[in-house]
This record gives sequence, structure tokens and C-alpha cells, in this order.
Amino acid sequence: EAAAADEAALQEAKENEVSMLIEEIKADKGAIEANMHKLPDGVKERLESAEFAESCIDKFKQVDIDGNGVLTPEELFPIIQEMLAADEWAITMEHCTRFTEIFDADGNGCISVDEFHVFNQFVALLSFIEAQSPEAAAADEA
Repeated sequence: EAAAADEAALQEAKENEVSMLIEEIKADKGAIEANMHKLPDGVKERLESAEFAESCIDKFKQVDIDGNGVLTPEELFPIIQEMLAADEWAITMEHCTRFTEIFDADGNGCISVDEFHVFNQFVALLSFIEAQSPEAAAADEA
């Protein structure tokens, strides 16, 4: 039971960490650019490359099954889970809705292909920052 309680507390802490980062980005989308320096040079260059932009467009087209040119929070949810699965982030549907609100530059409630590129840069940054967290470092050492 103690292990289950510890696991629940860790899950809640991860959800809170995601929520805090979402709020920082929501308050200032410049926080993405401001935090890009935390990435290794090779990763940063990849995220800013034409190839990465093209891969985002390809991924967008794969997920936009109905072909309407936008992704809803429900369509984003499995993408976020897939992109962050290895990092075991506690991503909820509420997070996806909030991500959509943040990256939805035109206010239509969905993510367009252009917005999706910036969104993917954010998810990559989020994944890297989580991997650098003390909990991740402790897990790597175990």
C-alpha cells in the first residue's frame, strides 16, 4: 500500500510539473524560445531544421484522418502520449486541451499545421527537460 501511495504521489507531482510548465508557456510563449538554450546544440539544430518542419507536416497529415486541416485536443492526445511515452509524463486530456489553447494562434479551438510545428518543438523541449529532472537522473543511476 505504501508503494501504491508513493506511486500516486509521484504521478500527481508529474502532473503538477506539466501543469506548471503549461502555465509558464501560456503566460509567455517566448518561454519556449527562452528555454531552447537548455537543449544540446544538436537537438536544438534539429528542432529548428527544415527536416524537422517537414516531419511535423508529415505527422500532422497522418493524424488528420478526416483531412479538415486541423487537429482537435482529442486528436492531439495520442500524439502527445506517443511522443512522451518513454519519459512517462503524466499527460491528461485536460493538458491536451490546455496545449491546444496555448498553441491555437488563430483561436479556432484546433491546431493547424503551422501551429503543430511550434507545438512539436515545445513537446521536444518538455521531454528533454523532464529527462533532466532529478527524478529521471535518480532513475538512470538505479
